[in-house]
Amino acid sequence: MNTEYFIAKRILFDKESKASVSRPIVKISVLGIALSLAVMIVSVAVVTGF
Repeated sequence: MNTEYFIAKRILFDKESKASVSRPIVKISVLGIALSLAVMIVSVAVVTGF
């Protein structure tokens, strides 16, 4: 199993710790990365003439 996948799966889908501090941080960071990627794609599309 891939090490990164194993760690991410343990953090996101851990059933034992419902009050985990890292879970909201991971969700916010994933949302931020997705939003920044969407902005980059839109800006490249606008610059190249859509």
